[in-house]
Amino acid sequence: MFIKDIDNKIAQTLKTLNLRPKLDLRKFKAQDKRFYTTPCLDKQGKKVLFKALISAKKEDVLRLKKEISLLEAFGKMSLGEKIGALKIIKANLNYPQWVLRDYVEGKIIGHHFDLYNEKPIIRKQITDNLIVLQKVKTTNFPLKKKTASDYLKKINEFAKEKIVQKEAKEEIIILNQLFLKNKKLLNKSNNVLCHGDFTMANFFTNKNKLYLTDWELACLGNIASDIARIWIQTFRYPSWREALIGDLLKKLKTQKKQYLFKEPFCFEVAYQAFVELSCNLLAKHDNLPLQTSMRTTLRNPLKNIE
Repeated sequence: MFIKDIDNKIAQTLKTLNLRPKLDLRKFKAQDKRFYTTPCLDKQGKKVLFKALISAKKEDVLRLKKEISLLEAFGKMSLGEKIGALKIIKANLNYPQWVLRDYVEGKIIGHHFDLYNEKPIIRKQITDNLIVLQKVKTTNFPLKKKTASDYLKKINEFAKEKIVQKEAKEEIIILNQLFLKNKKLLNKSNNVLCHGDFTMANFFTNKNKLYLTDWELACLGNIASDIARIWIQTFRYPSWREALIGDLLKKLKTQKKQYLFKEPFCFEVAYQAFVELSCNLLAKHDNLPLQTSMRTTLRNPLKNIE
């Protein structure tokens, strides 16, 4: 469901801002996208990035508002450069929201389960980003804490689907038991600023400089929440992802910090494996290597950190 008369609203906004878009809004609507994101040329001929809300869903309104607020806060804290967040030029928090940012040409480091850029320098920057995020004072960001109940709610949403019930019955039981048993631990460790959608497609590079986009799902989570997402995505690149975890553990330095990482990591990868397994079943892709890897990961969560 799209915002009423969104085509005219977007056209008027672009006209007011003196911007010429490179991409057609109709393509985004045809793909049922929540946001319209396009490079534009300003009146000086400089490229900028325009992102606007086109979905009428309340949750999407809140997501873009959150992203704009975060990026503005990063700018004030001089944090954007350290974590590769694009600088805001101008933003509108009134409905429908939009944001104008610096534009940087680049290539994503991967998509779905394909890793395009295996350079060690990229891996290093990913773990550098995580260390910076872990050091941020979360009192500066009034974000929702991700609790054990949030995980259980999502697990049960997938479990209601008939095909998931049938094909992942054992995995549902294992995961529910795992999160119920460790509820207290998860609720105590959710004090780290997390990107929330730490996937390869949200990273892109320009001259070996790494950028991280799409902060709509940012939250307060545990120390392993973000890296578990990209770890699951790179299941076909075992050496690369092992090196990624190794890099992070070295940067955590103290045994106490490493311990605080290892336990949540086991729960996070099990959860992310279940999400990928469920999505694959629902999409009827029948990707057997993926399903096998996700089931193995989910059933042996303690082995994932060994």
